[in-house]
Amino acid sequence: MTGEKLKKQIAAFFDLDLTITDQDSFKSFLQIQYLYNVQNWPLIPYLFLWGFMRKIRIISLRKFKEKSLFFLKGCSDLQIEDIGKTYFEGYLIHTIRKNAIERVAWHNKKGHFTYIISASPDIYLSNVTDFLKCNGYGCTKLLFKHNRFTGKLNGPDCLGGEKKERIISIGIKEHLDLTNSYAYSDHESDLPFLETVGHPIVVSPSTMLHSISMDREWQIERW
Repeated sequence: MTGEKLKKQIAAFFDLDLTITDQDSFKSFLQIQYLYNVQNWPLIPYLFLWGFMRKIRIISLRKFKEKSLFFLKGCSDLQIEDIGKTYFEGYLIHTIRKNAIERVAWHNKKGHFTYIISASPDIYLSNVTDFLKCNGYGCTKLLFKHNRFTGKLNGPDCLGGEKKERIISIGIKEHLDLTNSYAYSDHESDLPFLETVGHPIVVSPSTMLHSISMDREWQIERW
C-alpha cells in the first residue's frame, strides 16, 4: 500500500519427526513399504546394508535416502502422491501428537503463518500439512524428469543449516516477522532453525538439546 508500511506476520515453524509425530516418519515409511510390499522383499538385505553404511558414516544421509527410495524410481508423481496419501491415512495420521494438533490450531486461531519444515522427503508432507491446516511446508525434494522419479534428490537435504536458509527465504517471501515468530523442534541438529526465530520452543527434547535449552533458558515442553 502506497505510503503505508506493510505489517509483518508472525509465524510458527514446526519440525515433523518426534515433534509433530511421536516417531520417525521416514523410518516407519520405509518399514511399511519394504515389509508389506512383496515386490520390495528382495531389496530388504540392501536396505540393511545401506542403513549400516549410514550408521558408520560411509555414506551420507542424503545418499541413504536416495538408495532406500530406489524402489520408487520410475514412478510418476501421481503414483508417489498416492503412495504418500495411503501411508498417511493408514499409519502416519495416528502418530500425530494431540499437543501438536492443539498447538498448530492455537497458532492458526491467532492468525499466525504456520509452516512445517522437515528433512523427510516430499512424499507425504502435503498430507500432514493439509490435515493440520498449515499454510505450507518445506522438506527434502525428490527429483522428477518427465513426471517420473529419477531416484535422486532435488537440491540439498532439508536439515541443519538448510532449514535455517529455507525459513529465512520463506520469511522474505511471505513478509514474516521472524524476531517474534516461533519454532518447535526436538533435536540439537535443528539449532540453526531454532536460533532463527525469537521464540524457540523445544519439544520432548534429546538430552543434548535439553541441556542447551536449559543454558539458554529456552521454553521446554513435553508432548
